[in-house]
Amino acid sequence: MQRSKPALLLIWMTVAILCLCGCSDNSVSAKTDTKTRKIRVAVMAKSSEMVRWKRSAEWALENMEKAQDGLDQKVKLQLEFKNQDDADIDEYMEKVAHDTDYAAIVGPTQSDKAYRMAELLRKSAKPILSPKASNVEYQRFFANMPNLWNLVENDFMLIESAFSHLASSFASIFMNELKLTLLAPSSELNGGLVSSYVDWLGFMAEEFGLKIDRIFLYNDETELRKLTQTYLERRKPYSVLLFEPYDDKMALAFDDELYQQDVASQGGIRVVCSNNFASDSIVKKLHYDFYRGFDLYARPESGFAQAYHEHFGEDILNGEAHFFDALYILAYATTYSVSSGLELNESIRAVLGGRDGTGGDWMVAGMQENFKSLQNGRLPDLTGVSSSWTFLDRDNSVSGSVYRGWNIADHKYVTNDFTSNDDSKHSINPEENWLDFFKADVDTSFFEYADSNISYNDVSKHWALLVAASSGWANYRFQADIFAIYQKLKKMGYDDDHIIVIAEDDIANHRRNLYPGELFIRLDGDNVYEKGVVDYKLSSVTASDLGNILRGNSSDKLSKVLRAKSTDNVFVFWSGHGMPGYLEYGKDKVSYEQIVALIKEIPHRKVLVAVEACYSGGLGETAEKADIPGIVFLTAASPYETSKADERNEEMGVYLTNSFTRGFTKLLDETPDATLRDMYVEIASKISGSHVQLYNVNHYGNIYKETIGEFFVIK
Repeated sequence: MQRSKPALLLIWMTVAILCLCGCSDNSVSAKTDTKTRKIRVAVMAKSSEMVRWKRSAEWALENMEKAQDGLDQKVKLQLEFKNQDDADIDEYMEKVAHDTDYAAIVGPTQSDKAYRMAELLRKSAKPILSPKASNVEYQRFFANMPNLWNLVENDFMLIESAFSHLASSFASIFMNELKLTLLAPSSELNGGLVSSYVDWLGFMAEEFGLKIDRIFLYNDETELRKLTQTYLERRKPYSVLLFEPYDDKMALAFDDELYQQDVASQGGIRVVCSNNFASDSIVKKLHYDFYRGFDLYARPESGFAQAYHEHFGEDILNGEAHFFDALYILAYATTYSVSSGLELNESIRAVLGGRDGTGGDWMVAGMQENFKSLQNGRLPDLTGVSSSWTFLDRDNSVSGSVYRGWNIADHKYVTNDFTSNDDSKHSINPEENWLDFFKADVDTSFFEYADSNISYNDVSKHWALLVAASSGWANYRFQADIFAIYQKLKKMGYDDDHIIVIAEDDIANHRRNLYPGELFIRLDGDNVYEKGVVDYKLSSVTASDLGNILRGNSSDKLSKVLRAKSTDNVFVFWSGHGMPGYLEYGKDKVSYEQIVALIKEIPHRKVLVAVEACYSGGLGETAEKADIPGIVFLTAASPYETSKADERNEEMGVYLTNSFTRGFTKLLDETPDATLRDMYVEIASKISGSHVQLYNVNHYGNIYKETIGEFFVIK
């Protein structure tokens, strides 16, 4: 029977609709899709990392898909890559922090940008997985942030690897002649963060018995090139340069400057580089191949590096294994969040803490076993390719990062060795708690040179000058230090006529102070602030005025001064920022020579100068050259290391005090009449991260007999 055209048209339309329905959300595949938990993840990395990270992501996602084949419940990561070098990166970070469509964030990879991202997520439960951000201060600052997961240890281990390499490589050749110079980005260039190398170079050098020549900090490419020229002009035969590039551009500018200066014709130079030097965009454009360095690597025993090479025909590079792990952690945690009902960050915590004795590896078959366990509510013992995924409760940072030592050949990074602190065959230190590394061995050998023949008449009066040399909310700790010392002096018998306090006094009633009119150096401590005890605001007293105060030269401007005589003891406590060669004094810089000249003119019987500042040992060294009797200098750090802040108030976002001040005030509480030797040993042995120093003892006396009680025990 012949059908009419309208009937045929109706049949074709019916068939077409049925075909469309076969591809609709009501299909069998769509039903499967309803059992797939999708999470949107923002991934931020450098432009030079994008090619590698995207292909690693494809591989990881492919493994996840295969491993979940046949499972009732599946998860899928929807990755959105963002170049962290883009001009709008701050706006993008704001968006992903507050947009609930984004379930998690991986990156950024540079510590200064990771700092910004962590700040935005500080009051959020949204997890941020940080594959490469390893700046010590960054990790320390956010140590108590429960939704930040650092997949790499802080830079201290990397620096220790470099120093171990230097110590072992040069010990038998010219160890005594070896001089180190650091070329690193300034904190201004580094997003306000102090470079880990700048922060810890001096400490590590002293621990390893290495000598530092200079520390060069650059703000931009022009300054980098000039400092490189300066280094080349003054380098010694046995000189090693530690170089930390801020980014790929700075690394190539450094190499180009060496090329412009034709260092090859001079026999080359010895350069040890930070992991920032490990990048495809750097190694393929270098003029020279004499660079050595370290980067973040996979655990050799995981087999990941070999599998990666087979898959892509190249070796893994700085942090790729950590990025791979970040994606795996998110996939596992998402699976467990479905079965457990936990929100994602708590699921991450549970998954990483799971240790039921079962668990597969990172390959497809092992992953399938892991996904099944998690879907059934079990927590297997999971291990990553970059580490064992053992995270420290203290700061959510992984333990046991692996670093590869490399050299360059044919524009490629060539593996030399591996180091770690995970107790494996490639370990360099089995300790788990990196804070233990920071305990300085106390050297008392210099005491034997103290002159025991110097004698003093009885003390008449006691005077004190307390200087908080830095102002502003971020410098809370420096003013709190001064007020804490003031309270100690008052309890020990000083009257206000014999104490001069210089501080801006802009913290106690600052709008961000949660405790108006109060300052603390302990979270559970007493208020140390007292209204009306500041004699001069920091901004109103110049360095020249400071000299007149110390010498006792009063004027209409300076009505209160130290009126010390040759029979009096004077105590000076200075707390503020410092750099090699000078101490900051408000907005000014006062050189070591200027400060020593001022102190030298104090009429005195004895003077104790205690300085809480980075690189403050340089002031002590300068004092020793000035040949000034009766004055001893106690500094928070050696000439080439930073001092360390202590006790942080997370609510207010500030450190309350400094480690040196904490040790000093504790000593005054417990042993106010200690000998100078005991004072030094007690404080130095308790301070983490810097080497407390005592200077000018040869011109002071026998420090086994001289006591600090002469300054603090008022009879």
